[in-house]
Amino acid sequence: MVTLLMIIPTTAMSSHTRGWSTAGGGTYAHGPVLTENFTASDGTTISYAVFLPALAPGERVPVILTAGPYFEISEPPVNVPSPYRLSGFLIDNFVPHGYAVVAASVRGTGWSGGCMEMGSLREVQDIDELVSYLAGQSWSSGSVGITGKSYDGAVAFAVASLANPALKTAMPIAGLSDWADAFVHNGVGEETRVVTHYGVQYYPYGFGMDGTYMGGSRSTEHRAGNLACPELVQGTGASVLGALGDDSAAPYFSDYYAERRYRDNILAHYEGSMFIVHGLQDFNVDPHQIAPFFAQLHQDKKLLLGQWRHEYPDQVGVATKRNDFGAMSLAWFDKYLKGEDTNTGPVAQVADARTRQWHTYADWPAPEAVRTLYLDGGNRLADAPPAPFQKVVANTADGMPYPDVCGSPTIYDTTVRQRFKWTTDETFVLSGVPEVDLVFDPATYGNLNLLLCADGQAVTHGWGAMHHAQGGYGTQVYVPGLPVTLHTSLEPVERTVYAGQKLDLYVWTNGCMCDDAELGSWDYDPGRAHILAGGALRLPMN
Repeated sequence: MVTLLMIIPTTAMSSHTRGWSTAGGGTYAHGPVLTENFTASDGTTISYAVFLPALAPGERVPVILTAGPYFEISEPPVNVPSPYRLSGFLIDNFVPHGYAVVAASVRGTGWSGGCMEMGSLREVQDIDELVSYLAGQSWSSGSVGITGKSYDGAVAFAVASLANPALKTAMPIAGLSDWADAFVHNGVGEETRVVTHYGVQYYPYGFGMDGTYMGGSRSTEHRAGNLACPELVQGTGASVLGALGDDSAAPYFSDYYAERRYRDNILAHYEGSMFIVHGLQDFNVDPHQIAPFFAQLHQDKKLLLGQWRHEYPDQVGVATKRNDFGAMSLAWFDKYLKGEDTNTGPVAQVADARTRQWHTYADWPAPEAVRTLYLDGGNRLADAPPAPFQKVVANTADGMPYPDVCGSPTIYDTTVRQRFKWTTDETFVLSGVPEVDLVFDPATYGNLNLLLCADGQAVTHGWGAMHHAQGGYGTQVYVPGLPVTLHTSLEPVERTVYAGQKLDLYVWTNGCMCDDAELGSWDYDPGRAHILAGGALRLPMN
């Protein structure tokens, strides 16, 4: 154990640029900052720093931990309050209220030893062991909470999945609850992001760089050691496999993803509380990472779901900004780390994309009704199943459902899309996870894109693959040319839809599933795809 004692002036504690909210008040002065190394059970050193309040002799306080890969690369080292990410917010707000704030670098990053392993079980075990160690310190009350945004939020989910009894609460912000589902969803890989995350952004952290910037003080020994890291080899291979849209072609890679799926273990084993913060416009960590997972949680829980991107809820310029986030977080930590009888507010607060108003729920998603609309041969969304029909769809260029395509008959010149229309007959809040069933007869492999629009504005979207017809993990067998029913969940949504508005469901494909007799001559092998009768759109309503 190496301990360095540092005193950082209070003025330094308050220097930040993100414009976050404040919890207000607090009676504790800032105390010492301890810069330490923790030795994990495999002998790897994990670098962390403790920001303590000024304590009376024998006084013990709860711990709020944030851990991730960014320290000493894209933000200051662990012993300096970050003006960009979460440690500065935590130190400013919670040390004065009698909390010890701990910032830690995951293995293979910052001043920590080992290889960069990007969410592996070994990485999670390090932080889990650190939780136990912090709970036993002389200044610790034994109650630990964990929080963080993005990758750091994934660490919060991951540590909760190991169900350490010392971990009383977790507050993931824009966090990944499942790395596999983030990169390959419904059998479709997000090619650019998969390769970027594995090959350009995170694994290079082990070499002290973030893709384009070589910096920090990661030792030469640590940089060189990362070359021999098995996770680097396996992760790079997994990125290629993910870009191809398959997460289960070989056990070597399916095992890689399996240990990065945290949700099932949280549901089965975690006994602490959970406060999830996410944005419905976050398509870096897609909202399907937290819904319907949140509704499945049986633990004490809270959800703050705003109309923002991959941002903090109190960040300057954020739509539906929450200036009370600091106070809200303090009430949560006071209840679950100190045992105080605080009011933590509604279980779920969800912002409306149309009205910008906040709706409160006892759970989410929890629709009062689900309305089923059927796709028919007249390109309508109807209340009753239609007579048999077929509609060709095809695409020879890659395309994703972005907002600028609402109301447009095509994406690129080579796309054939089908548009199914409905004029709403009531005002309702589209609230939760819309689902679509479509029946196809694809002659070749292909992916499906879906986009739901209201009066020409994008509401939500989704995608699926013929070899993942029912979603989930692993491929399902289908016979080219025979009908296959593809079930797809769209991204979670909260939006008021007014009576008389036009709702449009657009359907198109990636990859050639086209017939040259219908669509002309293509450079790809000819094939075909028709939408057949039997499809339906299910709208969750409140």
